[in-house]
Amino acid sequence: MVKYEYVNGIRYEVLTAADMRKRKKNQKITRFFE
Repeated sequence: MVKYEYVNGIRYEVLTAADMRKRKKNQKITRFFE
């Protein structure tokens, strides 16, 4: 499950351990500007 945290007005995708295993090709935290 993907969770989001807001830091200084920026939404960060917080990956769980299971998500990290699924996304070994791309382990960067996705950043969204709103």
